[in-house]
Amino acid sequence: MKTAIIFIFLQIIIPFNLHAEIVDINIDHIGTCDGSNSGGVNQIMSVEQGRPIAILVHGVNARNGGFFEMSEAIIKRGITPLCFYYDDRDDLSNSAYILQTSITSLIALGRPEKILLIAHSMGGLVARKSVTESSSNINFNNIDIELITASTPFGGVESSTTCNSTFWKIASLGISSLICKMISGDKWDQLSPYADFIKYPGTLLPNVTRHEKIITDEQGFCLTWSKSGKCLTKDYAFSIKEQKNEVVDDEAVMIQTVVKSGHTKIITDDYLMIVDML
Repeated sequence: MKTAIIFIFLQIIIPFNLHAEIVDINIDHIGTCDGSNSGGVNQIMSVEQGRPIAILVHGVNARNGGFFEMSEAIIKRGITPLCFYYDDRDDLSNSAYILQTSITSLIALGRPEKILLIAHSMGGLVARKSVTESSSNINFNNIDIELITASTPFGGVESSTTCNSTFWKIASLGISSLICKMISGDKWDQLSPYADFIKYPGTLLPNVTRHEKIITDEQGFCLTWSKSGKCLTKDYAFSIKEQKNEVVDDEAVMIQTVVKSGHTKIITDDYLMIVDML
């Protein structure tokens, strides 16, 4: 009896993962979040098996360490942060498939307690697509997945409307489509509010237990200032309307929060708003 009590007491004061195995992993498109390898290529990382893993997914033009401070705060929560790197001009469904493959490899090698997908801006479209039933029949070994998105245009980008306009395509003799592709890359016809990617976002997999969606009210925020105090670059990308989507917002696991923050500010100065949701 005394032996049993002592054993239980030791299990309480000594963490189960005290002797957890540390494994080295090398997964394409996955890297650390310090900007030292912005392509996630041939980077060997040490992961403690059994711990939750957070995969941070960047938006457009944000591959070089934009998540560093957030990742440091995530480590303090006992979670392993890794960054997913992809070509932000690629087809969104293809990027989602690559992320899905990376998640599968992480689960097999890292054996995490759960996966947290933390995505910013367009990265939220990629992250959510990677864990939908429409992506494939994959279930990630039934491991719990939590999705946190911030400043994501789930409702489509209004400025891309002409890219899906038959009228403008005919009127411009196809030039409008070429211009859209020059600006946005292979995802040029996926961002408009009328694009199939936006209208039919797919259903989340059953093991996605939560989608914490942060809508940023970006009006009035500035990214860069002049010496005289004049705003040179607004920290504004998407309206509240552009961040809403009835299909996405009506999901049972959805939790929505509207915050006053800039588009970039939410992952830099205000990153704790995201970390506190872990």
